[in-house]
Amino acid sequence: MSDADLSRLKVLVVDDEPKLRELVAGVVRSMGATVVEAGDGDEAWSLTESELPDLVVLDVMMPGKSGWEVCRLIKSNGKTRRGLSPKVLMLTGMGAHLNEITSPLMAADDWVDKGPFNFDLLRQKIVDLGKAALAEGVEGPSLKKARPSSSGTLVEEDAAAHDTVAEEAAAAPPAPIAAPVPEPVPTPSADPALAKTTASNKNGPNK
Repeated sequence: MSDADLSRLKVLVVDDEPKLRELVAGVVRSMGATVVEAGDGDEAWSLTESELPDLVVLDVMMPGKSGWEVCRLIKSNGKTRRGLSPKVLMLTGMGAHLNEITSPLMAADDWVDKGPFNFDLLRQKIVDLGKAALAEGVEGPSLKKARPSSSGTLVEEDAAAHDTVAEEAAAAPPAPIAAPVPEPVPTPSADPALAKTTASNKNGPNK
């Protein structure tokens, strides 16, 4: 994925250290994405609600709400411009072992450790998460409809497939109505009783 592909991406960069925040924001801007900046957890959540970022690059230790608190808020209530949950990339100084345990527990999508800070790794993870966020926006989640099953319970089915079948059925010409088939007239050979009666009539009344 080239940097030009990130031109549709909006990224919120959150860190209470201005110099580090500017460095991270500069990396994101150099990749063509739109950048919004926040200096603490409360501002981060406020901008998540108003700016609807696709990706949040989020420091953990901040005044106000911690990065973990903001991450949980984003994953439970945050929305992108496409109505999806934003991706979250945590910036931490806890070390790889704790990051691997804590980030999934807080529903973060990935993490980068600050000590030492690896900007090449940061750049790659922003590309990966940005690509995933934009792909979700294009493909979208599968919409479901509920329909009753033969047992009376509700069953989910793909709404798009359901609507396509319904549209095709509505557009199809009505099936021709078949003309009624006349019932066959019984013949003496087919009906033994009728054959006997016919023979009696030919021979006249019994004497």
